[in-house]
Amino acid sequence: MRRSKCYLLVCLLILLLTIYFAFDALYVETASEISLSIFLALYIDNSYRYFFLISLFTILIMYALNLPFLQPEYLVRISPDRLVFVAKFIVNMCLVSSFSVYAIFALVSVFFKFNIAIDYYYLIVLLKLLCMNLSINILYVVMYVNFTKMGLSLLLTFGGNYLYLTAINYWEFTTNNYRISETGYYVYVIIVCVVGIPYLLLFSDKIEPIVPKDTL
Repeated sequence: MRRSKCYLLVCLLILLLTIYFAFDALYVETASEISLSIFLALYIDNSYRYFFLISLFTILIMYALNLPFLQPEYLVRISPDRLVFVAKFIVNMCLVSSFSVYAIFALVSVFFKFNIAIDYYYLIVLLKLLCMNLSINILYVVMYVNFTKMGLSLLLTFGGNYLYLTAINYWEFTTNNYRISETGYYVYVIIVCVVGIPYLLLFSDKIEPIVPKDTL
């Protein structure tokens, strides 16, 4: 029940921010001139949004719904299929966070009567959103099995994404090459998946219960 309430509160926050974005877009164009494609391109589909805004949304959703599965009371229930549980956890969190954000943007677009036409771009944005959230969840689990603290791991995940975004912006500014941000998105996803997944497979022994210090 507590997790459901936290999740609803986070979705309400995302909804309010998305409504603000809709009003912001209306300062430039009228509702009939703004399509869902433009709305998604402005407020989701660019590196700044992925590494800051989407990362923030995903971290908040993960915090609301997350299970501290390294705690003994949780880990005992999922043993011995720990890797299977972690894989399902990553996929489920990826799907929930991605479709939650995407659905809210779509609903706000309908409410503001933005032009919604059949466009394959919607699918591209959804796939990129899924890939980004998959990477965020993998990075978080790697942090969590190493630091064993849920809050710290979420902060490190968000902080790492923000530092990566800062590095991309600095590189773009110094080279005047503004395609770096798009390349940076794909590099991030590939590196996190290629390094993170084998890491969890090779070091699955790190997925062990946290033993309270007073019992040592």
